[in-house]
Amino acid sequence: MFCPKCGKEIPDQSTFCSHCGASVSKNNSSKGSSSSANNSQKPKKKTAPIVAIVAAVAVLAILAFVVVPNVFGQGNPQTSSKEKTEQKADNDKKADNKKADSKDEDSEASDKNSDGTTKKRYEDFTVSDVKVVTEGVKTPEITFTVTNNTDQIAQNVSVSAEGTYSFLDNYGDEDTAETGLDVISTENGNSSLPYVFPGENEFTLVPSDRDNIVATHSSDYTKETQKYTLKDVSDVTVNVDGGSFIDANQYAVLSPDEYDVDLKMSAGSGYSPELTVTITNNTDYKWRSVSVYVVAIGKDGELAQVPNGSSNSDAFHCGPLSEQYFNPGESKEMSDGYSSKLDVDHFEVQRVIVQKEMGKSSDD
Repeated sequence: MFCPKCGKEIPDQSTFCSHCGASVSKNNSSKGSSSSANNSQKPKKKTAPIVAIVAAVAVLAILAFVVVPNVFGQGNPQTSSKEKTEQKADNDKKADNKKADSKDEDSEASDKNSDGTTKKRYEDFTVSDVKVVTEGVKTPEITFTVTNNTDQIAQNVSVSAEGTYSFLDNYGDEDTAETGLDVISTENGNSSLPYVFPGENEFTLVPSDRDNIVATHSSDYTKETQKYTLKDVSDVTVNVDGGSFIDANQYAVLSPDEYDVDLKMSAGSGYSPELTVTITNNTDYKWRSVSVYVVAIGKDGELAQVPNGSSNSDAFHCGPLSEQYFNPGESKEMSDGYSSKLDVDHFEVQRVIVQKEMGKSSDD
């Protein structure tokens, strides 16, 4: 401590200065001690509170990053990203399934006709035993078998044929080409099959052209049109397509012993001759309707033709003849006209189709 008067250092707790004898008060002593402490020690910097605040803020930031997202269902970034990826994949899968379902619905809808019947899919039919017959007949023909792989009857099925022929190209060299053949069905004289029953069905195609020409080719080399008959084509194939399906239990193609039929040609009451068909129901069930398909035959035993005509389809213009409501054993007549120009000797029955009266028997 120091003397307040002379300023010299004196021992602590002194009452008087040993140098000048001045009285030393306790207050002054107290002030000197305090001042010495303040002067001898450097003031401490306030760093600890700042560090604590920074640490607290860091902890809060970590808690906000980790805890708060979990509270609100977001999870940590890696987990959230994984969940989002899985969710996206799941959504994509659902979208693909929805598109597939939509396509299936569209496909199912496209399989329906306006009347609610089902359209034919190509795999429903199998074509086999295709044969080209050109020897021993006046009218060449293509015979084939259509197997209906369903349990329903196919109606109005389109039919066509293709074949390969040879021709001379622009340089005179022989080449080949595949083309559609101009043929018709002997069922009704056009390019359709009225009924294709479950299982195997045998059909015949003949040239539409009276001269039996089934294909032509205009040659730039010969400057002529080459004509081809069934003898001139190879690799003949038959295609079936289109049509609609009906319940097989409702219809039947009759065998010859299931009906009696009589055909008569007459002058008719109008401007054209008529064919009258009398048919008798030999089955044990009622017929709601019957359709008789016929073909006109000439004196030579081949398809009847119109003189100077151009198509073999003329032989099929009569019919089919139809009538309704037959009881077992009952007979009815039906008539249809045909061209007076048709060079016909007689008519033959091609096929008889009946629609059954469902739920009713001969006892009703």
